[in-house]
Order: sequence, then C-alpha cells, then structure tokens
Amino acid sequence: MKSDCSGQSVCENEGQRFQDSSDYSKNSTCICQSSFYGARCQLSSDGFVPSLDAIIGYHIQSHTNIIHQPIIIKITVALTVIFM
Repeated sequence: MKSDCSGQSVCENEGQRFQDSSDYSKNSTCICQSSFYGARCQLSSDGFVPSLDAIIGYHIQSHTNIIHQPIIIKITVALTVIFM
C-alpha cells in the first residue's frame, strides 16, 4: 500500500489515505488519528460518553445493504426497532 494520493484525500480530521492500486478511487482506506474513526475519520469519540455510534461505528460497512452487514449491526437495528 502507498499513501501518495496526489493531494487527493477524502479523509477528514487529518486522516491519512492509503491505496493498494493505481486507481485512486478503488481499494483505499483512511488511517485515522487517535479518537477519530469511521470510513473517512469523520466520527470522534473525544469528549463523549459511550454511545451506540462509538460502540458499533467500526462495524458499519458503508454502501452495504443491511442484509450483508455484520451480525452486530443486524442485532442493533432489530433492538432499536423493538425499543422504538
């Protein structure tokens, strides 16, 4: 993997973007600074009490149907619907 993205990066909060192919738009990931997470390092756990977002945020797969999400996400969605 390499981090040279020709100045193009969708990572937020000083996250560093890495790609593993010559096509910048595919097969890339953001490496986040401490206390930031998410596909684009857009979420922060600094200064917050544990929330559902902080607990399961790492497991949510962007642009993926609920059927193909990890079991923890399916359980969380089901419990949220039941409680509502």
